[in-house]
Amino acid sequence: MNRFLADVNFLISILDIKHEHSVRAASWLKKAGERHSIVICRVAHIGAVRLLTKQSIMHASVLTGAEAWGYLTKLFEDDRFVFANEPAGFESAWRTICEWTPKGSSAETDSYLAAFAIAGSLAVVTFDGGMSQFPGLKIETPR
Repeated sequence: MNRFLADVNFLISILDIKHEHSVRAASWLKKAGERHSIVICRVAHIGAVRLLTKQSIMHASVLTGAEAWGYLTKLFEDDRFVFANEPAGFESAWRTICEWTPKGSSAETDSYLAAFAIAGSLAVVTFDGGMSQFPGLKIETPR
């Protein structure tokens, strides 16, 4: 079974039907299909709540905190999605990635997700082309 770690941008595209990648994400999701095949970690969960409740991102579709949690709770009712804590080996993988992250870079979330995916033997499902900067990271971009 292929397993994927959901990036924040993938989650937002699934949860917001007005998102520019919503159709591509929904189409990919129909094919992904297996039980517990899409992992959501705490950092992606936090990022989704943050963006869904941010006026400058969501504009007229901005949600309250309760509404954002409701959307994510409903998402977890879909058995393809599963919450996961950091896998064994995460700390070491994250430290290694952070050690070669260039000065002035703001890739904290990306480096965390990359380390989580690498340590957990997951591919990251994302629309972010910048994730390709992480050696050894498997990436799935919905088409």
